[in-house]
Amino acid sequence: MSYRWLIGKDLQNGKYKIVAFIGRGGMAEVYEGFDTKLKRKVAIKILGREYINNPYLVRRFYEEAQIAANCDHPNIVKIYDIHNEGEIHYFVMQYLPRTLANILKEKKVLLPIEVMKILKPIAEALVYTQNRGIVHKDIKPANIMFTEHGVPVLTDFGIALHDDSTRFQGAVATGTPEYMSPEQIEGKELDFRSDIYSLGIVLYESVTGGVPFQADEPHAVLYQHIHKPLPEKPLQEKSVPKPVCDVLRKCLAKSPIDRYQSAEELVSTIDEVIKTLSVQRSGAGIKYLIMVLLGILVVSGIIVGRKYFMSLNPEFLKPIGSKNRAPFATVSLLIMDSIAAQPVPFFAELSFRTQEQETTFSIQKGEATIKLYSENPKTFLVSPNLSTQSSLSDTFTVFGPFAKPGVPVTIWVEVPYYEGAGVSIAVNEGDNKELKIKLQSKQIYCGGCGKQFDFGDTICSKCEKKREK
Repeated sequence: MSYRWLIGKDLQNGKYKIVAFIGRGGMAEVYEGFDTKLKRKVAIKILGREYINNPYLVRRFYEEAQIAANCDHPNIVKIYDIHNEGEIHYFVMQYLPRTLANILKEKKVLLPIEVMKILKPIAEALVYTQNRGIVHKDIKPANIMFTEHGVPVLTDFGIALHDDSTRFQGAVATGTPEYMSPEQIEGKELDFRSDIYSLGIVLYESVTGGVPFQADEPHAVLYQHIHKPLPEKPLQEKSVPKPVCDVLRKCLAKSPIDRYQSAEELVSTIDEVIKTLSVQRSGAGIKYLIMVLLGILVVSGIIVGRKYFMSLNPEFLKPIGSKNRAPFATVSLLIMDSIAAQPVPFFAELSFRTQEQETTFSIQKGEATIKLYSENPKTFLVSPNLSTQSSLSDTFTVFGPFAKPGVPVTIWVEVPYYEGAGVSIAVNEGDNKELKIKLQSKQIYCGGCGKQFDFGDTICSKCEKKREK
């Protein structure tokens, strides 16, 4: 029987108010609550009524809260209070509006570098739990949640195993079949390497759109974990980069001794993969995109008419056709959320100005624009690597030979849900500068329920209406 009748009611003499039902998982229901003393949202987890007469399960429920409460790590859920009022057993914890499962349901597949950036903080949380002898035992997308600022957080220690706990003796194969390690299935002694296996399943699912081992019956899934090799075809079909595949294969080794032998090693490897993917992303496809840009120039010339191009300064076109096409300088640009300090995806347009007029060519039309121009009318700006889902710095190259030292380059950014921002910098020959533009979120409210949207939200977490500009 549900506790939804509690919605709108108070706990602990008005300290907490139950606001809305969020969902049910395992043995408990989770509600959105409000701490009236500290004036903040909280999540309230209440033990299901069907379990309250089982002392073992009641103790297990409280042990979940105690294990998490004794963890002090930014990527592990924070527990604020543990209490019971009669038959209502509950604990109060950090409010986390979205899960990785929500994101995968919406997007199906994430970019490999996006996934690695999500899983790195979770792996850092595993470093913490490893050092304290805690095995989570149920790492999956539903238990990787995000703060209102997009920080990944590991949650739900409901079946976690601690060095000083004996409560799971006889409880063989406790967990979610699709994410369980072979040794967990077989009831063997577990350590942090079991959680590394589960994290590998999450990585596989995030980059391919499905878990590696699937079947109609749970026992068939468990059998595959132990005996079947990792399916490689989905990785090939999704063109998953080799460094990511290497991490996957090591995490998902059948034997724990073939996996990463410390969570620190996994964190270090993920960090190196992120750097590798960043370099590949910034360097790949430059020639192709320059050709696309030149094609756009030609097509645009046909559209605007021959007369327009005849009126251009002939010297302006020399950098395109001449042998001297070496970059004069480069500027690496990163668009950031000013509060969450996280990269913001953006789309881009290219602008430059001749002596007669300023002209803009779209490389990729989309939800945002970047306009570039030089105070020197003979400077030609080109962006060889813009992405429609950019979470990395994109490099803008100033081409010679007409560029002059110290010429200011103005960059203006407009992104949905953010206030526009611009910056001017001067580049000198050979410069390779890194630049961050921080955007302040606009105050946008849901048309359905009036809730303010938070960083990274596209769907209202309360009424599930789509965010509109």
